[in-house]
Amino acid sequence: MDAKPPAKSSDHVKRERETRSQQLMSGIPWETVTLTTLSRDRSIFPKLLSEARDMAMQNNEGKLVIHTPWGIEWKPFGLPRRKRPLKSVVLGTGISEKIQEDVEAFLKRRQWYANRGRVDLSVLIDDASPQQAKRLFTQFYGQVGDGSQGWESVDEAELEEMGERTAEVVRSKMESGQRVSMAALQGLFIRSSAKESVDRLVTLFQDQRTSG
Repeated sequence: MDAKPPAKSSDHVKRERETRSQQLMSGIPWETVTLTTLSRDRSIFPKLLSEARDMAMQNNEGKLVIHTPWGIEWKPFGLPRRKRPLKSVVLGTGISEKIQEDVEAFLKRRQWYANRGRVDLSVLIDDASPQQAKRLFTQFYGQVGDGSQGWESVDEAELEEMGERTAEVVRSKMESGQRVSMAALQGLFIRSSAKESVDRLVTLFQDQRTSG
């Protein structure tokens, strides 16, 4: 905040830090700040709160704040995150387009939904399909749309061949009743080189078949 003149003798600031509990995501202890002044000076409070709100909003500008249910209210989950382009999210064919269309339709008719209630869209994301696995692999290790290099430098032809091998492993495992999540794939890619990922891919699969 801007520099403030010294507090008057009638103004009091009390700051208390909680020693036994912390913010879940950041690990920072909770704090309570109590401001006290005479009634004639109470106009300072709206100005102070407005400035604090504006500073907090500037820190979140251009970022995505995720909320999670907490009892009967919603609270921010983690720190504000930089927005990702939709194309960086690897989903099944047509799913990202369907979600985007639904969101855009909702924003265009927000008052209609406010009057009648929201009708939610249900889309099955599911585990990784062969094509999703290949796309994630090639995006991870190859160049992205802005021309920046991926996790490592891999020849384009070799990258395509390894991507096909990744898709084939996922396809054959799915046929035998085994599945793998996109999160598990990404975790493997982060820890491994492109060749290591292809070699270790089979270790991720879980048997989803039910005995009966």
